[in-house]
Amino acid sequence: MSAQLGVFSDPAAAVADVLAGLVQAIYSGPKSLAGIQAGVMPAVRVSRTGGSDDLVNDTASLKVDVFAPDAATALSVARQCQQVLLSGPFVTGGPSFATEDGCIDRASTLSAPQLATDPDAAVTQCVTASYRIWMRRPSSQGG
Repeated sequence: MSAQLGVFSDPAAAVADVLAGLVQAIYSGPKSLAGIQAGVMPAVRVSRTGGSDDLVNDTASLKVDVFAPDAATALSVARQCQQVLLSGPFVTGGPSFATEDGCIDRASTLSAPQLATDPDAAVTQCVTASYRIWMRRPSSQGG
């Protein structure tokens, strides 16, 4: 019997791990706007929107939403998130971002941070950006 490949890591959770130091509240996967508004802000929600694999590498498309009480704060935090992802150790030839949810080998911006809500509305503001994340599959199943 041939060796079974490990299950792909969750790229949304890995990106949430990397960005966790920027905000007090970060979520990977579905989290309703009502749940975010009831929590601490600014908050970040990372969700997978697509991607593919080549049996070894998972190339995920991710959306990073930043929620804040005002547009300026949301945009500032979103730009900080972008810089953290794009300034990873892999840019200077160093190792990947190693997180408890997997190793990110590379990241690039698909859509730069942009305001997704009406800045004049008296509601929570959201800035959204999209990224492509490359992660390797773990080498074995179950350790």
